[in-house]
Amino acid sequence: MIPRAYLIDDDEMSCYLSRFMLKMQKAVDEVITFYEAKEALVAIQAGLEQNDLPSLILLDLNMPLMDGWEFLEALTPLEEKLKDKVQIFILTSSVDPADEKKSQTYSLVSGFIPKPLSAESVNLMMQQLNVNPADSDTTKV
Repeated sequence: MIPRAYLIDDDEMSCYLSRFMLKMQKAVDEVITFYEAKEALVAIQAGLEQNDLPSLILLDLNMPLMDGWEFLEALTPLEEKLKDKVQIFILTSSVDPADEKKSQTYSLVSGFIPKPLSAESVNLMMQQLNVNPADSDTTKV
């Protein structure tokens, strides 16, 4: 089980469904939701200073103020410090193949997942991260 994940998405219903699916699949112990990417960026910067980072980030691309691409660009200077600690998966409603191709240019991005998050997507993500789901029902969401 992944100890902590950040879910960065401005859509409350999408966040609810993603948290629910992560809980049902016993994939993540704690999900912290950010409705604005700038707030998540501040949390990551603080987490670097305190050595308290999430293992996983699920990132939407289409958000106001700071979109997912701008968020990834803002992480670029921190890439060396984050690369062995944080895995980012794009979680998006975009069906544009160019978005998936562009996501592959960011070394911190481990995958591209269409919304809504499904059990199959969670299982594939967990396999890619070499993480086994928990055997207990102690998930906090």
